[in-house]
Amino acid sequence: MKTYNILIQFSCHCSPIKNWKLINETKVINTINCKKAEVTFKGRNWIAWYAPEIPFPYGPMKFSGLPGLIIKITDEKGDYDFELVKSISNSQLKNKRINMKKSRYTGAAETTQAKLKQAQSNAETNAAGVLASYGTTIIKGQEILKKREKERKENKKYENLLELTP
Repeated sequence: MKTYNILIQFSCHCSPIKNWKLINETKVINTINCKKAEVTFKGRNWIAWYAPEIPFPYGPMKFSGLPGLIIKITDEKGDYDFELVKSISNSQLKNKRINMKKSRYTGAAETTQAKLKQAQSNAETNAAGVLASYGTTIIKGQEILKKREKERKENKKYENLLELTP
């Protein structure tokens, strides 16, 4: 049995996906034995490959809830494709020190998904106000900001969002 050390750099307080369909198909990805699963999530159909021998129910983005670490997940159209790029054996990590800079997390505030979306929306609709809140003074360039906002709105119709439905 292999031993894995996993360094998780962020956490998401998202509910695990519960409607996975486990498929009796296997595949080796990056030397890891994987099993297949499928799910429809937020308007897209996804195919995931997970490793039962790594008993962590996590994956990229909001994907979780499988009986093993998600090694690869792709939407059926091929618009999105997430894959574990590198894994390091336990023996390679032995006696190695991992430093995480505390400064990355200093001043971080815990929030809810709804509050985060509202803050992002506020920032998009009032770029000048956000800059002003950081002490930036805009003397000239209001026209440029208005032009950029118009371009941003125009470009929104070409977005290919990960989540198609709420």
